[in-house]
Amino acid sequence: MNSIIPLFSGFVGTIIGATINDDGARLRSMHGESNWRSKLLDLCSTEEVTKKDIYSLRAFVRPFPNNFKLENLDSGINKLKDEINKENKTDSNSDQGENKEELDIDDVIILFCEYASKNFDNVNRLALAQDFRMLCRVLLKYDWLVQRFEVTPNNTTLDSKIEDLRSEAIKSIKLLQV
Repeated sequence: MNSIIPLFSGFVGTIIGATINDDGARLRSMHGESNWRSKLLDLCSTEEVTKKDIYSLRAFVRPFPNNFKLENLDSGINKLKDEINKENKTDSNSDQGENKEELDIDDVIILFCEYASKNFDNVNRLALAQDFRMLCRVLLKYDWLVQRFEVTPNNTTLDSKIEDLRSEAIKSIKLLQV
């Protein structure tokens, strides 16, 4: 009887360990097998951006913006313009105590793509290409951060790094600066 207990507990431990490891491996496998990072990396080196490239970038983020209905994306684009101007006018070290709901990285990319596709024939192509490549790199960096740091509630390290990335991305968008 005494020799069966360690054998049984070892067996149970192996099954639990394999199950936990299998879930993580399956998620990493699904993430890697879609090959989306390599496609996004290709978009990072696009010299002349086409509407197809814009739609490709748009396909890498969630289907709908968080705070705006599809029929009201113009107000979202105006909010993005306001955030760009606010980020470029304020000192990054000063905290103004505002706790407004800000656009997240997906929202920034969704609204940028919406603006760029609607105004494709009338935008500065150099600014479009620079902003487009920068947002592709931001999305790659965002994914790297999420993969590197454990996503848990109140993970201040990850939250801080994502906020810094979001802020720098918004400051860098030239196409929508007014």
